[in-house]
Amino acid sequence: MSDFDPARHLYLNRSAFALPAEGKFGSAPRYLEVRGPARLDESFAVTKNTRIREGVTHQFRMEILNPLNRVVFGAPVTDITQVNFGSISSTQITPRQIQSGMNLIF
Repeated sequence: MSDFDPARHLYLNRSAFALPAEGKFGSAPRYLEVRGPARLDESFAVTKNTRIREGVTHQFRMEILNPLNRVVFGAPVTDITQVNFGSISSTQITPRQIQSGMNLIF
């Protein structure tokens, strides 16, 4: 769903599930196996090696995790006894992170 907003929409319909009667077994497994939203995750890296002299090299490296800064929602709450059953309250991946580093290789 492109217009999915976890603050307004439920991922699972609570009315499709019911607790079994006291002392009875239900037909659902103990832990619901529910597929969450698709995971889209990219990373990007650039490396530049510069030879200073024989046997000595300078290396510059920059790495970007989640360069498109996608929001990927986590799995929904699947415990029917919880108030927030069917809602998504977390994300799967972190926001964009950029790190750089330099090495002197000799």
